[in-house]
Amino acid sequence: MANIIDSTYFKGEILLTNKTDLATDITEAITRYEKEILIALLGYKTYKDMIATPTVEPYLSLINGAEFEFTFDGITQLQKWEGLKNTDKESLIAYYVFYKYFERTFSKSSGVNVVKPKAEAAETTTPLWKMINAWNRMIELYGFIPYCWNGYDVKIIQPTSDSVYDNLPSAYNYIVANVADFPDWIFTPLKPINPFML
Repeated sequence: MANIIDSTYFKGEILLTNKTDLATDITEAITRYEKEILIALLGYKTYKDMIATPTVEPYLSLINGAEFEFTFDGITQLQKWEGLKNTDKESLIAYYVFYKYFERTFSKSSGVNVVKPKAEAAETTTPLWKMINAWNRMIELYGFIPYCWNGYDVKIIQPTSDSVYDNLPSAYNYIVANVADFPDWIFTPLKPINPFML
């Protein structure tokens, strides 16, 4: 299976200049980090199954989006999961790739030291705020479960149908609502970050 997203997802607040000299670098980042975030979201076995059969359920709806129902606070909620890929070109994958791309490229190793590239006729600034905003938007789409955090230890969990944390249309809530269709699902919780990267 080819990548789920492409360079057209990097627009607006997560714009990556798609110059010819950067296009290969961006494509490589998508290939590398898309796999990384999907394994965190799904676990390796479910990720592997999705890659092998992306056009059959339950993976088709996970990728392209679907309405779903779940119970939150005793009330049945109807939500729309927009999918990992969609016509709005907003994906948790793109936000994650954007964050990791800047994490990797903001400073580069040279033969002598770590350096920050300088563009001609431009002033560089820190990408920190854009990175924080991208990461936290990714978390909204991914799904956040604060009770899984014990200090700094990440717990990998096998959620059940009553594991809904909030009433947002996140990937986590979509899969929880359809957990019977994802019997090998393993979820790695991730948390929002702040300017101190905590």
